[in-house]
Amino acid sequence: MGTEIDGNVYRAHVKEKEEAKKEYDAAVSSGQTAAHVVQSSRNSNRFTVSVNIESEKKVTFNLTYEELLKRELSVYNHAININPGQIVPDLSVEVYINESSKITTLEVPALKESNEINQENATQDNPLAKIERLSDTYAIIRWSPTPEEQKQLNSEGVKGQLVVRYDVDRESHPQQILVNEGYFVHFFAPSNLPTLKKHVTFVLDVSGSMFGKKIEQLREAMTTILSDLRPEDFFSIVIFSTNVQVWDPENNRPPAVDYYYNGETIPNITQPELSRLSVVPVTPSNIRAAKEFVSRLETYSSTNIYGALLKALDVVRLGLNLTSSNDVLYESPEPIIIFLTDGQPNAEESDPIVITDTVTASNKNASAAIFCLAFGDDVDLDFLKKLSLRNSGFARKIYEASDAALQLQDFYRQVASPLLADVSFNYTESQVEEGSVSRTHFNTLFLGSEFVVAGKLKSTELTGGLTARSPNGTTSLPFGSDIILEICLPPTGEPTEERNVTNVSFMERLWAYLTIQQLLEKDKVDSPPEVNTTSPNKERALELALKYSFVTPLTSLVVVKPNETTSADTEKGDTTRPDFGGVFPQSISASPSFGGGYGGGVGAGYYPSTLLPAPPSLGSLGQAARPSFVSVDMIQEAFNEESPEISTLSPAP
Repeated sequence: MGTEIDGNVYRAHVKEKEEAKKEYDAAVSSGQTAAHVVQSSRNSNRFTVSVNIESEKKVTFNLTYEELLKRELSVYNHAININPGQIVPDLSVEVYINESSKITTLEVPALKESNEINQENATQDNPLAKIERLSDTYAIIRWSPTPEEQKQLNSEGVKGQLVVRYDVDRESHPQQILVNEGYFVHFFAPSNLPTLKKHVTFVLDVSGSMFGKKIEQLREAMTTILSDLRPEDFFSIVIFSTNVQVWDPENNRPPAVDYYYNGETIPNITQPELSRLSVVPVTPSNIRAAKEFVSRLETYSSTNIYGALLKALDVVRLGLNLTSSNDVLYESPEPIIIFLTDGQPNAEESDPIVITDTVTASNKNASAAIFCLAFGDDVDLDFLKKLSLRNSGFARKIYEASDAALQLQDFYRQVASPLLADVSFNYTESQVEEGSVSRTHFNTLFLGSEFVVAGKLKSTELTGGLTARSPNGTTSLPFGSDIILEICLPPTGEPTEERNVTNVSFMERLWAYLTIQQLLEKDKVDSPPEVNTTSPNKERALELALKYSFVTPLTSLVVVKPNETTSADTEKGDTTRPDFGGVFPQSISASPSFGGGYGGGVGAGYYPSTLLPAPPSLGSLGQAARPSFVSVDMIQEAFNEESPEISTLSPAP
């Protein structure tokens, strides 16, 4: 990030978070022009950009950011947030995709004008987007609405999200290793593998706080999800409030609830011992019975997360015992727990640390992946993230909105089709630097996802093999020179005397990014919950973040230009569902690059129509990558007349 003032460019630098904040606050209090970029530790894809501008000055802010695109449901999504706040005479977005493998899927759906999921818009093409395929591996997308076309979209100016979706040929290249300047990145995303059988246990919160729209949306989502289960799968349903109930087809009734004048409810339920009927094979009659059960769910009482998860693990173990003793089954189904709650634990055990430790210990002989869904804003998301990370899953927030049922369905689609389990990447020790390789063991590969491993080389060769559990038993897949691609990339880093990092290659930065991310995840799993505690993982992550200029939960970006003006107060960005405000891409371009595909963007902040004239068309180089670092230049010009500070909240796509 940098600022341009009176023809002079002032470069930003990444510092430890508290140090950067002190420097910015000191600059603001003395009236200096300054900018501060900080990542929210509670929401890793949200950044707050605070800007202090000298009165009646014109300042250009250039922010280049990189994003690792994640492959989900068989596509990469590159999203560009657009909100100029007015009609713009010359508005254009260009995305360049340059791949090493053939581009197969490539589409630009209709502009997403709401945070909520719109299935109709998602399947419609964007009529203003022009796709030019220059070769099998190279494409350009141009989106340039005229002022009249902008008015047709929104009379006050375009506000929405332009999304580019694409994927590459997975049948010819299910895996690929890219090598550059002593670093390698290994991508693995096979598409032609059979699906593992699964036993999915749904653990559903029916406490009093789920009353009304939430329980209606849960019923709707579960009805669709149950229809999507495959005939070879098994499923179980656990519902909980103060008590915990495990459903079986012969006891197809939710607990009766008595309502009292003071609003308290007491379920009339006696839970029998678990039986083999609690592990339900997917048949048409069982699915009908389960839908009937779900349709009659009612809400009552408190939130017994502790008891619900331990009961779910009992069900998982029962399923493992039943299937392992069944000679007809060649493989035991993959155990998956999908846990949904909208509140915090307040029955039987309320301490998140005790719950996390006890559930993790109980899961050692069940080996279930636990995926947590946090419904609404009253959930302790950090608690659920840690619980999932320690149990081979991940947590996802479900926003309270009219599309909550669709959010739940989309989540389930991501984990519905496990392909491989216990996946390990093994590289020849003499060819890689010890301790340099990022995460090499993964619990489950799901259809449509991708594994990415990066490391440092100490030889010109890279050989090894992958082992995993598949429907046919243990599978071994060797890899060698046939999947290695030597590439040449332009440097992405800027010379920095402080950190002695000059002309850093893309591969090296991607390696550093993955290493930092995994160190912070490991710290979340291993460390106590106190925010200010230090640990070897945090110290190493901080060291790498400072060296490679990454804004993380531990660091911030700050740029200061000395001057003598009055001071301004800072503002904090909110924590609501990400909106489209604060980013105004005008043109996006990228230089030709390696087979990971570079696309990119440029944006220009928010322009109040009463304050600023419509900005001219700006051109700026950005880069994005399929595996997929997206590097975007965001340019913001502003005249500060009445408001001495502009604070923008820009969620990365």
